[in-house]
Amino acid sequence: MTLNESIKTGESKSVRVAFLGVSTGRSIIQKLFLPWAECLGRRMFLAPIDLPLKSADAEYRKFVEDVRAVDSEFSGALVTSHKASLFDAAADIFDVITDASARLGEIGMIYQRDGKLIGDANDAISTSKVCSHFLGDSPAWYNGSRNALVLGGGGAGLALANTLVTDRSIACTGVTVTENYKLRAEQIRQRMSSWNSEIPVRVLNVCESADSLVSEAGPGSLIVNATGLGKDKPGSPVTVSAEFPLYAHVWEFNYRFLTQHEPTFLETALRNKHCRRLNVKDGWDYFIWGWLVVMATVVGLPVTEHYYSRFRVIADKERPIFNQ
Repeated sequence: MTLNESIKTGESKSVRVAFLGVSTGRSIIQKLFLPWAECLGRRMFLAPIDLPLKSADAEYRKFVEDVRAVDSEFSGALVTSHKASLFDAAADIFDVITDASARLGEIGMIYQRDGKLIGDANDAISTSKVCSHFLGDSPAWYNGSRNALVLGGGGAGLALANTLVTDRSIACTGVTVTENYKLRAEQIRQRMSSWNSEIPVRVLNVCESADSLVSEAGPGSLIVNATGLGKDKPGSPVTVSAEFPLYAHVWEFNYRFLTQHEPTFLETALRNKHCRRLNVKDGWDYFIWGWLVVMATVVGLPVTEHYYSRFRVIADKERPIFNQ
């Protein structure tokens, strides 16, 4: 189904928000979008669009042109899984690319202001919000190595790396990002070098398991699955033999998972939670903040903790249950 075909199924007077992903039909946003819109005091509806990972540039350009063509006072899109690819293929179509989007090389949200189409990076906000809660009050983080291992160099992984090196309150001492595509790894390396960060950053091209990197991360470190493995396609960036550092903060960006034979990254972490004293977090808060940032921005509202609290109450009624 194309974007315009999806729009025809909704209410013509509503604010129209496209949702570009890989398997949008399985997203719990299908249940949450309307009640969240009511929290914002707006009539909105969702137009979900699926594209395979690493789609042709022409597909991304067509998507952006379709969004631009939508005739609405406020309209926009949330992009997941395709953020970096969309930026690479279609950034020139936008009237404005924000500083955050240009710095990260990703477009995670699209909206219109004063007749101009804007490409922005919602992850710059959502990763900061979640990190401040996850690490901000943790003695194990501040008394530990304060190293971060970000498994996956897509838009979300790079946004988290940016948060870790720019937010001084987090006090990160070093960031390692892994990427399995050699060309993408080199692109990230070049982009991160332009940040001129005082905090050491490195990018590694890792095609196999990241077990050795995980074990070397240091006590209290932050270890993140930003690969999409387990959600966009089966798999995990670590094996069941991975040895997590003591008191590590393990963050799984996914909140829903494919059926697969091998354990997911989250399941592997949970199996080691007690023996390694791990602080394990799934992607639920990240999911809520990501949507709040986009939905509020599209309709011109501020992104506040007040709205987050209301979104969270609604979302928790539908939350997938994990044994955490």
